[in-house]
Amino acid sequence: MEGATPYTSLEPGQWPAEWRAPLPGPWAAAGGRVFHAAHVRAGAPPGLSTSRRGALAAFPACLVARAVLPGTGSGTEVLGEGPLDLQGLARAVVVLTHGGPRMADIQRDRPVGPAEVADPLTGRTPRALAPEEWTALHRAWVDEGGRALAAGAWGVGVEAARGQLWHAALSPLTGGGAPGLARLCALVTDLRALSDRVLVSLCVEDVAVGGLHAGAGVEHARALVAAGATALVVRTGSAWNAARLVPPPPRFPHEEGPALHAAAWTRHALASAAGAPPGRARLLPSPWERVPVLVAGALQSVETISAALARACDGVCVESWE
Repeated sequence: MEGATPYTSLEPGQWPAEWRAPLPGPWAAAGGRVFHAAHVRAGAPPGLSTSRRGALAAFPACLVARAVLPGTGSGTEVLGEGPLDLQGLARAVVVLTHGGPRMADIQRDRPVGPAEVADPLTGRTPRALAPEEWTALHRAWVDEGGRALAAGAWGVGVEAARGQLWHAALSPLTGGGAPGLARLCALVTDLRALSDRVLVSLCVEDVAVGGLHAGAGVEHARALVAAGATALVVRTGSAWNAARLVPPPPRFPHEEGPALHAAAWTRHALASAAGAPPGRARLLPSPWERVPVLVAGALQSVETISAALARACDGVCVESWE
């Protein structure tokens, strides 16, 4: 897009006023609507350099991923194994993740998932987790969330997108469905008992034939909010798409993809969950309206971020790889 201005060209003090407006609910203390999700490139060692920590600290809040059990990450988590190091990150949201079927990309051992459905890109079939294994994973996630908060995390999150385990548990492409949603809701409820700030990174639409439809994805969002999620980061895309083999951003500054549309649908669905007809003022405040919907994806320009905040969502989560 001609004339696009990279958001990195602005210091936080130069941000437009709409970027600095507070989000609703327990996220208001962040003092802004543009968060930053940090990743490392697959195969690179985990960790954050001092300079990168300083850059993240300049944002209202940052999202940093942590694999729940050793060896179960997707290879892009900045927080490695061992003690959590959140030094210099005053408002870090630790997003817990498990690679699930995606581990077939980076390890020789057989990956695990919700069902034994072969991956069309690798040809590998994950082993279906048994009920007792899901129970053990649930306990591990809750325990890790408690450790993150004890280490100084501002909030906790769950990765249910990007082809990870919980995304697979929700998507029909990987054998997911209602049991996976029930398990994820139970996890969110237990994490909410630990913190008022519980964020779910959610794939609302797979954008793949036979995959998760946006209508179902929006219903997942409603169920997770009812279970206790206090913020949603909406994503789109499936691990079954060949696009996963393409290197991650930077991409074209103006690229936004379908995630903006999915975020708008989700935001509207949550705001109208009290039953009021769309477009009409609600007579009573709805608890759903206090749950901010952020969008994540290839939003790299000042113009696109401002447009997203004006039309589609409550906040934006920009991303970077190192």
